[in-house]
Amino acid sequence: MDDPSRIQTIIQYIPPQLQSNTLPLYERLLELQRDDPAELAKTHTQLAVLMYTLGDIQTTLQHLHQALELREQKLGKDHQQVAATCIHLGAMYRNSGDFETSLKYMLQALEIQKKNLGEEHPVVASSYNNIGALHYQSNDYARAIREYEKALTIHLKIHGEVHADTSGTYHNLGTAWKQLGDSNTALEYLQKALHLLETALGTFEHPDIASSYNNMALVLSQLPDRQGEALEKYRSATESFEKTLGSEHPHVAACRFNIALMLQTQGLKEDAKKEFELARDIWETSYGREHAHTEMAQKGVEECN
Repeated sequence: MDDPSRIQTIIQYIPPQLQSNTLPLYERLLELQRDDPAELAKTHTQLAVLMYTLGDIQTTLQHLHQALELREQKLGKDHQQVAATCIHLGAMYRNSGDFETSLKYMLQALEIQKKNLGEEHPVVASSYNNIGALHYQSNDYARAIREYEKALTIHLKIHGEVHADTSGTYHNLGTAWKQLGDSNTALEYLQKALHLLETALGTFEHPDIASSYNNMALVLSQLPDRQGEALEKYRSATESFEKTLGSEHPHVAACRFNIALMLQTQGLKEDAKKEFELARDIWETSYGREHAHTEMAQKGVEECN
Protein backbone atom coordinates (compact mmCIF):
# COMPACT_ATOMS: atom_id res chain seq x y z
CA MET A 1 0.00 0.00 0.00
CA ASP A 2 1.62 3.23 -1.20
CA ASP A 3 -1.07 5.87 -0.61
CA PRO A 4 -0.50 7.71 2.73
CA SER A 5 -4.00 9.22 2.77
CA ARG A 6 -5.56 5.79 2.34
CA ILE A 7 -3.47 4.39 5.19
CA GLN A 8 -4.54 7.31 7.42
CA THR A 9 -8.18 6.60 6.58
CA ILE A 10 -7.79 2.92 7.48
CA ILE A 11 -6.14 3.81 10.80
CA GLN A 12 -8.91 6.29 11.56
CA TYR A 13 -11.60 3.61 11.30
CA ILE A 14 -9.86 0.96 13.38
CA PRO A 15 -11.58 0.73 16.82
CA PRO A 16 -9.61 2.01 19.84
CA GLN A 17 -9.30 -1.46 21.38
CA LEU A 18 -7.53 -2.66 18.22
CA GLN A 19 -5.19 0.31 17.77
CA SER A 20 -2.14 -1.80 18.63
CA ASN A 21 -2.71 -3.54 15.29
CA THR A 22 -2.04 -0.27 13.46
CA LEU A 23 1.70 -0.26 14.21
CA PRO A 24 2.66 -1.86 10.85
CA LEU A 25 0.53 0.75 9.08
CA TYR A 26 2.27 3.57 10.93
CA GLU A 27 5.66 2.08 10.06
CA ARG A 28 4.64 2.09 6.40
CA LEU A 29 3.52 5.71 6.72
CA LEU A 30 6.92 6.69 8.11
CA GLU A 31 8.58 5.13 5.05
CA LEU A 32 6.28 6.89 2.59
CA GLN A 33 6.57 10.29 4.31
CA ARG A 34 10.36 10.35 4.75
CA ASP A 35 10.65 13.25 2.25
CA ASP A 36 7.77 15.24 3.80
CA PRO A 37 8.94 16.57 7.22
CA ALA A 38 5.58 18.13 8.11
CA GLU A 39 3.59 14.92 7.58
CA LEU A 40 6.37 12.84 9.09
CA ALA A 41 6.27 14.93 12.28
CA LYS A 42 2.48 14.52 12.41
CA THR A 43 2.80 10.73 12.13
CA HIS A 44 5.45 10.61 14.85
CA THR A 45 3.09 12.58 17.09
CA GLN A 46 0.23 10.17 16.35
CA LEU A 47 2.54 7.25 17.11
CA ALA A 48 3.53 8.90 20.38
CA VAL A 49 -0.13 9.09 21.41
CA LEU A 50 -0.63 5.43 20.47
CA MET A 51 2.45 4.26 22.36
CA TYR A 52 1.37 6.25 25.41
CA THR A 53 -2.03 4.50 25.42
CA LEU A 54 -0.14 1.20 25.19
CA GLY A 55 1.92 2.17 28.24
CA ASP A 56 5.28 2.52 26.47
CA ILE A 57 6.59 5.85 27.79
CA GLN A 58 10.11 5.48 26.38
CA THR A 59 8.91 4.89 22.81
CA THR A 60 6.42 7.73 23.27
CA LEU A 61 9.30 10.05 24.14
CA GLN A 62 11.35 8.84 21.17
CA HIS A 63 8.57 9.70 18.73
CA LEU A 64 7.95 13.10 20.33
CA HIS A 65 11.65 13.95 20.12
CA GLN A 66 11.65 13.01 16.44
CA ALA A 67 8.57 15.16 15.86
CA LEU A 68 10.24 18.08 17.65
CA GLU A 69 13.42 17.80 15.60
CA LEU A 70 11.48 17.67 12.33
CA ARG A 71 9.32 20.68 13.23
CA GLU A 72 12.28 22.76 14.35
CA GLN A 73 14.03 22.01 11.05
CA LYS A 74 10.96 22.64 8.88
CA LEU A 75 9.19 25.46 10.73
CA GLY A 76 11.88 27.09 12.85
CA LYS A 77 12.44 26.93 16.60
CA ASP A 78 9.87 29.64 17.40
CA HIS A 79 6.84 28.07 15.71
CA GLN A 80 3.67 27.31 17.64
CA GLN A 81 3.77 23.64 16.59
CA VAL A 82 7.21 23.42 18.16
CA ALA A 83 5.73 24.85 21.35
CA ALA A 84 2.91 22.30 21.26
CA THR A 85 5.40 19.44 20.91
CA CYS A 86 7.44 20.84 23.81
CA ILE A 87 4.29 20.82 25.94
CA HIS A 88 3.68 17.16 25.04
CA LEU A 89 7.27 16.33 25.96
CA GLY A 90 6.97 18.25 29.21
CA ALA A 91 3.82 16.34 30.12
CA MET A 92 5.42 12.98 29.32
CA TYR A 93 8.54 13.70 31.38
CA ARG A 94 6.36 14.88 34.25
CA ASN A 95 4.34 11.64 34.09
CA SER A 96 7.57 9.65 34.20
CA GLY A 97 8.77 11.60 37.26
CA ASP A 98 11.57 13.55 35.52
CA PHE A 99 10.53 16.99 36.70
CA GLU A 100 13.78 18.70 35.73
CA THR A 101 13.52 17.71 32.06
CA SER A 102 9.79 18.42 32.11
CA LEU A 103 10.46 21.96 33.32
CA LYS A 104 13.02 22.48 30.55
CA TYR A 105 10.44 21.77 27.84
CA MET A 106 7.64 23.65 29.59
CA LEU A 107 9.84 26.76 29.76
CA GLN A 108 10.84 26.36 26.12
CA ALA A 109 7.16 26.24 25.14
CA LEU A 110 6.42 29.29 27.27
CA GLU A 111 9.11 31.40 25.60
CA ILE A 112 7.82 30.48 22.13
CA GLN A 113 4.25 31.31 23.14
CA LYS A 114 5.26 34.71 24.51
CA LYS A 115 7.10 35.54 21.27
CA ASN A 116 4.14 34.54 19.11
CA LEU A 117 1.17 35.54 21.24
CA GLY A 118 2.45 38.23 23.58
CA GLU A 119 2.87 38.27 27.34
CA GLU A 120 -0.87 38.54 28.11
CA HIS A 121 -2.58 35.66 26.35
CA PRO A 122 -4.72 32.81 27.77
CA VAL A 123 -2.31 30.22 26.32
CA VAL A 124 0.59 31.90 28.14
CA ALA A 125 -1.45 31.89 31.35
CA SER A 126 -2.13 28.18 30.85
CA SER A 127 1.61 27.55 30.58
CA TYR A 128 2.26 29.46 33.81
CA ASN A 129 -0.37 27.26 35.48
CA ASN A 130 1.24 24.11 34.08
CA ILE A 131 4.68 25.21 35.29
CA GLY A 132 3.17 26.01 38.68
CA ALA A 133 1.62 22.54 38.81
CA LEU A 134 5.02 21.04 38.03
CA HIS A 135 6.63 22.92 40.93
CA TYR A 136 3.70 21.84 43.11
CA GLN A 137 4.35 18.19 42.23
CA SER A 138 8.01 18.77 43.07
CA ASN A 139 6.93 20.05 46.52
CA ASP A 140 8.30 23.53 45.72
CA TYR A 141 5.14 25.32 46.76
CA ALA A 142 6.64 28.82 46.92
CA ARG A 143 7.72 28.64 43.26
CA ALA A 144 4.34 27.16 42.36
CA ILE A 145 2.64 30.17 43.91
CA ARG A 146 4.81 32.59 41.90
CA GLU A 147 3.78 30.89 38.65
CA TYR A 148 0.10 30.71 39.64
CA GLU A 149 0.17 34.44 40.45
CA LYS A 150 1.49 35.20 36.94
CA ALA A 151 -1.35 33.15 35.48
CA LEU A 152 -3.89 34.90 37.71
CA THR A 153 -2.72 38.36 36.62
CA ILE A 154 -3.31 37.44 32.97
CA HIS A 155 -6.69 35.78 33.58
CA LEU A 156 -7.96 38.76 35.57
CA LYS A 157 -6.92 41.17 32.81
CA ILE A 158 -8.40 39.09 29.97
CA HIS A 159 -11.41 37.39 31.55
CA GLY A 160 -12.12 39.27 34.75
CA GLU A 161 -13.10 37.55 37.99
CA VAL A 162 -16.14 35.57 36.88
CA HIS A 163 -14.50 32.99 34.64
CA ALA A 164 -13.61 29.34 35.06
CA ASP A 165 -9.90 29.95 34.32
CA THR A 166 -9.71 32.67 36.97
CA SER A 167 -11.51 30.48 39.48
CA GLY A 168 -9.22 27.55 38.69
CA THR A 169 -6.14 29.65 39.32
CA TYR A 170 -7.51 30.91 42.65
CA HIS A 171 -8.05 27.25 43.52
CA ASN A 172 -4.46 26.38 42.59
CA LEU A 173 -3.20 29.18 44.80
CA GLY A 174 -5.36 27.97 47.66
CA THR A 175 -4.03 24.43 47.50
CA ALA A 176 -0.42 25.68 47.31
CA TRP A 177 -0.83 27.97 50.33
CA LYS A 178 -2.40 25.04 52.19
CA GLN A 179 0.75 22.99 51.57
CA LEU A 180 2.84 25.87 52.92
CA GLY A 181 0.82 25.69 56.12
CA ASP A 182 -0.93 29.07 55.77
CA SER A 183 -4.51 27.92 56.31
CA ASN A 184 -6.02 31.40 56.44
CA THR A 185 -4.56 32.49 53.09
CA ALA A 186 -5.44 29.11 51.59
CA LEU A 187 -9.02 29.45 52.79
CA GLU A 188 -9.29 32.97 51.36
CA TYR A 189 -8.30 31.76 47.88
CA LEU A 190 -10.42 28.61 48.04
CA GLN A 191 -13.52 30.54 49.13
CA LYS A 192 -13.02 32.97 46.27
CA ALA A 193 -12.54 30.11 43.81
CA LEU A 194 -15.73 28.40 44.99
CA HIS A 195 -17.82 31.58 44.79
CA LEU A 196 -16.59 32.38 41.28
CA LEU A 197 -17.06 28.81 40.07
CA GLU A 198 -20.63 28.68 41.39
CA THR A 199 -21.33 32.01 39.70
CA ALA A 200 -19.79 30.91 36.41
CA LEU A 201 -21.54 27.52 36.32
CA GLY A 202 -24.82 28.55 37.90
CA THR A 203 -25.08 25.28 39.86
CA PHE A 204 -23.41 23.43 42.70
CA GLU A 205 -23.85 20.10 40.89
CA HIS A 206 -20.46 19.89 39.22
CA PRO A 207 -17.33 17.80 40.05
CA ASP A 208 -15.13 20.93 40.19
CA ILE A 209 -17.43 22.50 42.76
CA ALA A 210 -17.45 19.27 44.77
CA SER A 211 -13.63 19.31 44.71
CA SER A 212 -13.68 22.91 45.95
CA TYR A 213 -15.95 21.96 48.85
CA ASN A 214 -13.62 19.08 49.71
CA ASN A 215 -10.46 21.21 49.60
CA MET A 216 -12.08 23.88 51.76
CA ALA A 217 -13.06 21.20 54.25
CA LEU A 218 -9.47 19.94 54.38
CA VAL A 219 -8.26 23.42 55.32
CA LEU A 220 -11.10 24.11 57.78
CA SER A 221 -10.49 20.79 59.53
CA GLN A 222 -7.02 22.06 60.50
CA LEU A 223 -8.52 25.06 62.33
CA PRO A 224 -9.72 24.04 65.82
CA ASP A 225 -12.54 26.60 65.94
CA ARG A 226 -14.00 25.71 62.53
CA GLN A 227 -14.62 21.96 62.78
CA GLY A 228 -18.35 22.37 62.27
CA GLU A 229 -17.80 24.25 59.02
CA ALA A 230 -15.38 21.57 57.85
CA LEU A 231 -17.95 18.84 58.44
CA GLU A 232 -20.57 20.88 56.57
CA LYS A 233 -18.25 21.30 53.56
CA TYR A 234 -17.44 17.58 53.51
CA ARG A 235 -21.16 16.82 53.43
CA SER A 236 -21.68 19.33 50.61
CA ALA A 237 -18.80 17.73 48.67
CA THR A 238 -20.33 14.29 49.19
CA GLU A 239 -23.73 15.42 47.94
CA SER A 240 -22.26 17.16 44.91
CA PHE A 241 -20.06 14.20 43.96
CA GLU A 242 -23.02 11.82 44.34
CA LYS A 243 -25.17 13.92 42.01
CA THR A 244 -22.47 14.36 39.39
CA LEU A 245 -20.40 11.16 39.55
CA GLY A 246 -22.76 8.69 41.23
CA SER A 247 -23.01 7.42 44.80
CA GLU A 248 -20.50 4.60 44.19
CA HIS A 249 -17.65 6.78 42.95
CA PRO A 250 -14.32 6.62 44.87
CA HIS A 251 -14.44 10.42 45.40
CA VAL A 252 -17.65 9.89 47.40
CA ALA A 253 -15.85 7.28 49.48
CA ALA A 254 -12.99 9.71 50.19
CA CYS A 255 -15.44 12.34 51.41
CA ARG A 256 -17.27 9.85 53.61
CA PHE A 257 -13.98 8.64 55.05
CA ASN A 258 -13.03 12.22 55.97
CA ILE A 259 -16.44 12.75 57.56
CA ALA A 260 -15.93 9.55 59.56
CA LEU A 261 -12.55 10.74 60.82
CA MET A 262 -14.05 14.01 62.04
CA LEU A 263 -16.97 12.27 63.74
CA GLN A 264 -14.58 9.78 65.35
CA THR A 265 -12.47 12.64 66.72
CA GLN A 266 -15.63 14.18 68.21
CA GLY A 267 -16.44 10.89 69.97
CA LEU A 268 -19.47 10.12 67.76
CA LYS A 269 -18.45 6.52 67.17
CA GLU A 270 -21.75 5.14 65.88
CA ASP A 271 -22.10 7.89 63.27
CA ALA A 272 -18.43 7.54 62.35
CA LYS A 273 -18.79 3.77 61.96
CA LYS A 274 -21.62 4.20 59.42
CA GLU A 275 -19.50 6.55 57.31
CA PHE A 276 -16.44 4.25 57.51
CA GLU A 277 -18.65 1.33 56.36
CA LEU A 278 -20.01 3.30 53.40
CA ALA A 279 -16.49 4.35 52.40
CA ARG A 280 -15.22 0.79 52.77
CA ASP A 281 -17.99 -0.69 50.62
CA ILE A 282 -17.43 1.80 47.80
CA TRP A 283 -13.65 1.31 47.81
CA GLU A 284 -14.03 -2.47 47.97
CA THR A 285 -16.30 -2.38 44.90
CA SER A 286 -13.92 -0.08 43.03
CA TYR A 287 -10.51 -1.36 44.12
CA GLY A 288 -10.99 -4.72 45.86
CA ARG A 289 -10.90 -5.93 49.46
CA GLU A 290 -7.11 -5.89 49.80
CA HIS A 291 -6.59 -2.34 48.55
CA ALA A 292 -5.00 0.08 51.03
CA HIS A 293 -8.04 2.39 51.00
CA THR A 294 -10.44 -0.48 51.71
CA GLU A 295 -8.27 -1.77 54.54
CA MET A 296 -7.94 1.75 55.99
CA ALA A 297 -11.73 2.17 56.10
CA GLN A 298 -12.17 -1.30 57.63
CA LYS A 299 -9.69 -0.35 60.33
CA GLY A 300 -11.84 2.70 61.07
CA VAL A 301 -14.91 0.48 61.40
CA GLU A 302 -13.11 -1.77 63.88
CA GLU A 303 -11.89 1.18 65.94
CA CYS A 304 -15.51 2.32 66.34
CA ASN A 305 -16.79 -1.03 67.66
